[in-house]
Amino acid sequence: MKCLKEWKLQWFEPREKNPLEIASPNYIDHFWMTAKVPGDVHSTLLAKKLIEDPYVGHNDLQCRWVEEKEWWYRTTFVWNEDLMEQEYIELLFEGLDTFATVYLNGIEIGSTENMFIEHLFTITSELKKGKIR
Repeated sequence: MKCLKEWKLQWFEPREKNPLEIASPNYIDHFWMTAKVPGDVHSTLLAKKLIEDPYVGHNDLQCRWVEEKEWWYRTTFVWNEDLMEQEYIELLFEGLDTFATVYLNGIEIGSTENMFIEHLFTITSELKKGKIR
């Protein structure tokens, strides 16, 4: 499986939308901002000049709104059928936020509560030929 390396980032008000709606492969994300991964929300917002550096002066107070939002990352993978011979396929995250929920093709595949460890999810049954979100 190959990641197209284009990650997108968007925020929502907490409980504003149903997570399954946002996680759907058909959800329109044309207006989401591009983001670097590995990376984090603050670095992306800083690079886009949407916030001032939170580590300078009292800018942290002006950036407090960031912590009050629900943040979503999205990307697309291209499924390579050469891997079909594998008994099972896993998706490895070397780092996620402390509390994160991971979806693949609109299906929740797992959640996390620790940012200091890798997270491995078996995704064999969720794979579909072509692009995967």
